[in-house]
Amino acid sequence: MLIFKYALAKKLWLFKAAAFLIILFYFLIIGFYSQNFPFWDDYVVTLQFFNDFYEAKTFAGKIDALLAQWYEHRIVMGRLLALCQFYISGILKFKVLHVVANLALFFLFLGILKSTKKEIRNWIFLPVALLLFQLQYYVASFWFVSSSSMFFVLAFAFFALYFLEHEKYALCVIFSIISLFSNGNGFLVFIIEIVFLLSFRKWKLSVVFLAIFLVLILVYFHDYTRHENDRMSTLYFLREPIRTIDYFLSFLGGCFNVFGLAPLVGLAGIGAFIWLTFNKFYNQNQTLYCMMWFVVGSALLADIGRSFWGVEQALESRYKIFSIVFWICLLLSFFELQKEDIRKQLFPWLLLSSFIFNIGSYYKSWPFMLRFLEAQRKDYLEVNSEIIRNNLNEASGIAVKSRARGYY
Repeated sequence: MLIFKYALAKKLWLFKAAAFLIILFYFLIIGFYSQNFPFWDDYVVTLQFFNDFYEAKTFAGKIDALLAQWYEHRIVMGRLLALCQFYISGILKFKVLHVVANLALFFLFLGILKSTKKEIRNWIFLPVALLLFQLQYYVASFWFVSSSSMFFVLAFAFFALYFLEHEKYALCVIFSIISLFSNGNGFLVFIIEIVFLLSFRKWKLSVVFLAIFLVLILVYFHDYTRHENDRMSTLYFLREPIRTIDYFLSFLGGCFNVFGLAPLVGLAGIGAFIWLTFNKFYNQNQTLYCMMWFVVGSALLADIGRSFWGVEQALESRYKIFSIVFWICLLLSFFELQKEDIRKQLFPWLLLSSFIFNIGSYYKSWPFMLRFLEAQRKDYLEVNSEIIRNNLNEASGIAVKSRARGYY
């Protein structure tokens, strides 16, 4: 307890310095281990986009290339980021793109701090850094198409909801649109915002947001085609309810999947969320509450769209960023509800558990991260060889064309 009292006496500068080091360490790992070549869907989403974009002779053709569908998504923001990096450097550098895309986590971190009460920001600065900046989502961290979609959609959705609470509606709409065109689940932001406005009887604003949303849906689904893994229309998720529920709960509890307890952790999270709802936490911190709805909605979308792959897919590395954001919001919500003396008693335990979680996450994820990076190298060598593999010819052709044109 002495270190906590000393840090508090020094205005918590020790904790802030420690948080800075935690964040710096994370980005040093990303910068050091990132590899400067595309991986799997990067060929289609990024390199093929460049081919299509510069082949287009008209402005409309370039917009079509930017909006090109990838599964259920339209990864516009990731493509814009790649374009900006290309214009600055004159060539695509995936190592740079990885680092920049991961900055979305830093902005999400700042948004989380900004959304909490002033009296608890100093308390939660270090615990949030420890929970957020770790390697459980190493696949997304080192795979541009994942980081530029999943990290982006969470960060932009959070700021959209923050601006909604603070009645800065123009900024709210802008960030909502960016969220939608970062990843497909971004449309949930508009639904949450419309429900929020209706619940507070802001009828005119509700109509405006609904009109914007409908226009965006028309744009989003223009020339939309069902992809090969789209099975939602078969309602398969209703035929196996146990697996469907297991997938949903595992998705939410994935960041705490120790001894296979992810479904139980997810169930506990849903129970805590219901408790917060009954205690009307939405009147105290609308941003955190709505963000939890966003993650729950994302889990439901993944459930009905992906659960046919099995529960193991819900526990994939790249999805764990949703789980940790959900639990950060839950913990901060609980912390906000406590009185000052209770917070002082809980803070050492929150900090200690966050520290153990961070160390444990690095320890558990490190060997898997190294194997993933090796798989990336192997994939790159296969694309540039004559090995026959599903979709390999497409990736190889895209890479050859991109090199010939000097994009990569």
